[in-house]
Amino acid sequence: MNTNSMISELLSENLPIECDTVGPTNLEDIVESEVEFVPAEYGSNMDLETAIQTLIVATSFIKTVIDIYVALKKELGRDPEEVELAVKVTAKKDLVRKIDSKTQDKLVKAIAKKMKARK
Repeated sequence: MNTNSMISELLSENLPIECDTVGPTNLEDIVESEVEFVPAEYGSNMDLETAIQTLIVATSFIKTVIDIYVALKKELGRDPEEVELAVKVTAKKDLVRKIDSKTQDKLVKAIAKKMKARK
């Protein structure tokens, strides 16, 4: 499984309402590229605005946590435990401010599990 597929899967499993709201094509665009969010000026796009913003932030968070996992694995010479990953993620103050702690914990746990299974 490539990284983008794993990110899409993590988003779908952990933020299903937002993923359903934006649809698979928009989700793919969010995961595969650097998306710049431009707020809607008219009401027809307003229902998507929150879902898109949430997914952009979550995608960025997931990509950064994967990078932290890879660096930590290299440093330790083994797969890091979930708690070790969580400590490193929490230490990145600018990262953890972007996503609520409940979602953060849920995603870190899911990422650790998927990365460990990737072998």
